[in-house]
Amino acid sequence: MNFENEIKKIIKRLEDNEKRIIALEEILRKNKGKPMKKFDINAEECFQKLSKAVGIDKGKIKYIIDFEESDFFILVNIKGDSAAEKQINATLCILTIYNYCYETKEIESEILKNKLENLGITSLGNLNINLKKFRNFIIPRGKPRSHNFSYKITIPGINRGLEIIKELYTSYKD
Repeated sequence: MNFENEIKKIIKRLEDNEKRIIALEEILRKNKGKPMKKFDINAEECFQKLSKAVGIDKGKIKYIIDFEESDFFILVNIKGDSAAEKQINATLCILTIYNYCYETKEIESEILKNKLENLGITSLGNLNINLKKFRNFIIPRGKPRSHNFSYKITIPGINRGLEIIKELYTSYKD
């Protein structure tokens, strides 16, 4: 019986990864030839800052977050019982990483949506509505659907983001 549960978990992870790959391929098709906004980053320095804040060894945090040039990728699936919960958990992780690695608490909504799609979170129609419910963690700024619309993380949001990153590592190593 335990063996069957393990197989079900593996199948679920494979299905989640397949969704992420499909979403990534779609993003690549959409953004072909478009320049992406770049930030300067020192990956080792970022790993050091994040690992210290989260309380995970620098070498181990690399199992869940990776950097390529000036961009980062979350390498594990974001947990959540609903699409809304996955959106908030992923957004908190993304904004927390931006805070520690890029020294910015605010990012444009389009950057956030691309990051969420990279994680396989594709049902983003209600993203703004879902994130507005967590104003103690994330503050929407500007007019929704405008080019200047962004999300800013609060101190409680950063603390919750660090907790989620630690949970991602804990669930990864299990």
